Amino acid sequence: MQLRDYQVQVLDDLKTSFKQGAKAPLLVLPTGAGKTVIFAELARDFVNEGKKVLILVHRRELVKQACEKLDLIDVKYGIIAAGFNADADFGLQVASVYTLYRKITSNKDNFIPDVIIFDEAHHIVAGTWTKVIERYSKATRVGVTATPIRLDNKPLGQFFDRLINGVQVNYLVSKGYLCSHKVFAGAELPDLSKLKIKRGDYRAKDLKEVMDKPVIIGDAVHQYKKHLNNKPAIAFCVDVSHASKVLAQFLKKGVKAELLTGSMKHTERDEVLHRLKTHKTHVVVSVDVISEGTDLPCVTGAILLRPTKSQALYMQQVGRILRPEKDKTAIVLDHVGNTFRHDFIDIERNWRLEFDVDEENKKAKPLFITCKKCGYVYKQQKICPSCGYQLTKQELLAIDGELKELKRQQQKEPITIREQYRWSLYAKTKFHAINVLFFRDLLDKSKISFVSKNNIQIGDNITYYNGHNTQKYGIVIAFIDLGYKDKIEYYKVVPKIPEQLVRAGFDYMFPEDVKEGKELKELQEKGLYTLGKRSQPFVNLEDKLKRFDIERLYLETKSKNLGEHHAGYNLLLLTNEGLINYETEYKNINFKHGDKVKKKIRDLPFQRYKIDGFIDIARQAHFNVGYNIDWVYRNFYARKLLKELRAYCIMYKRL
Repeated sequence: MQLRDYQVQVLDDLKTSFKQGAKAPLLVLPTGAGKTVIFAELARDFVNEGKKVLILVHRRELVKQACEKLDLIDVKYGIIAAGFNADADFGLQVASVYTLYRKITSNKDNFIPDVIIFDEAHHIVAGTWTKVIERYSKATRVGVTATPIRLDNKPLGQFFDRLINGVQVNYLVSKGYLCSHKVFAGAELPDLSKLKIKRGDYRAKDLKEVMDKPVIIGDAVHQYKKHLNNKPAIAFCVDVSHASKVLAQFLKKGVKAELLTGSMKHTERDEVLHRLKTHKTHVVVSVDVISEGTDLPCVTGAILLRPTKSQALYMQQVGRILRPEKDKTAIVLDHVGNTFRHDFIDIERNWRLEFDVDEENKKAKPLFITCKKCGYVYKQQKICPSCGYQLTKQELLAIDGELKELKRQQQKEPITIREQYRWSLYAKTKFHAINVLFFRDLLDKSKISFVSKNNIQIGDNITYYNGHNTQKYGIVIAFIDLGYKDKIEYYKVVPKIPEQLVRAGFDYMFPEDVKEGKELKELQEKGLYTLGKRSQPFVNLEDKLKRFDIERLYLETKSKNLGEHHAGYNLLLLTNEGLINYETEYKNINFKHGDKVKKKIRDLPFQRYKIDGFIDIARQAHFNVGYNIDWVYRNFYARKLLKELRAYCIMYKRL
């Protein structure tokens, strides 16, 4: 199976993260990017290394989807799910979380994985999923999702330790891997201001009362016939009762529609979707069945009839209709304002493993205009891009005051990444001056080297942790020589038996091997010591006449001077907060990039520190979060700073 370029890149990024010590990376790629293909390849690689792998999914459709992709790459696997034949002999198992949960709780799970791949990993907070984590706590975890946030909009940092950001929706659309889309708003949006919130989203019973209004349901049918007449579409509803009323209205108006709910038999659900694919049915009215993991390229429209505060749920629903077909433009009919809450699905999103939920909720919501003539939803401008309707002065004045400022910005000529650098943090005189002063002060106290050390080169991007969970990165500007120091070695030895115990007749147990002055490493070879309080080693003393209980004698610590040795180097790193002295003692050095990207950066000539080289690298990585504009500017500035600092050292003969 031929992988796309970005799929190869994220696989490389995942493998690099394991080399750097990650135990639970989370891969983020949009719906339709081929996540199943990627984790199937990853699973095969793990199996080839002799590891047992478990692919965990939460829907029957996802079990089938994973199996289909594994069949394409000719991998042997078993299935742990109701309705499928089980084969526990294979080192790769595809499991339904519910079936596996029942096996765990009844102590019938015989397959112990080394690696667990969590599909749709934003569900990991659910009790069935956490039970799996607890049961196989030693297994490496790999999460895969389009939306790395819980359904209540909280982060996933407690379950994963590294975020691998792939390409975004706009890139996939530009390459034809997803189709473009338009959004139209309903004539009347529901008033949700008085609804109560439960677990981060509107309560279903409250939503039902608001969404059951005939005017909203009737408008849904009218807008479908206007924008999608007889094209395959999915209507996302609140609950079965609400969906039944929506279905009745579609049927009443002559639209071929069917109901799809989680309570239906698997065969019935498959038949409904088959009729939708073959255009025998035009609208499927769904209740939480087609939000995830269903490939339906034929579907052109999403009819949003369930308001949600969950960004993840919104993106999963709209993502269903972006699978490409020839000449297809997807249509979103938003009757509930979800686009106004969460923005268009194809904007660039800066995903993180950790963030403050309250601060995120305080961020300004996107400002849109709904065309009064055609219902098209668009960001602020004077003319509707869909029908050409031009807003009057009165209508412009009625829009939020922010509109004027945003519109003025949009009227400017587009500015390139290169030109925007002069407004960035790294072009500010104060930022540069602070870095130069820091360097000069450090130079007065320490010896600085610009010569590569071990496998680290000037200009490499190094990751480090600020606190326990916040990962950052810095660019190597120089090496700080720690000079020569006495090397002191500490070791444990068997001490002399206290005099009072000698008088009582105690001696070392196994006296032929355990003697005063014997070092711990010699005892280790024969297992002649035990760990006691705070893991401190001790040996046993016994009374030769067996009158007293065995006594513990803890080993004592001694030291010896091994003479002078070179203490190594700290790293002078450029971060977004300026230069820092990064202490390397007792720390592993982790590179931000895999070997391919690292080589590209190293190959950029230092004497020509043009920004274009970094822009090209970021463009090849599709400008995902790891290669964003800040990354381009920081690496570009690092080269400029390096040139100045080297020149200063040469001028004052400090090298």
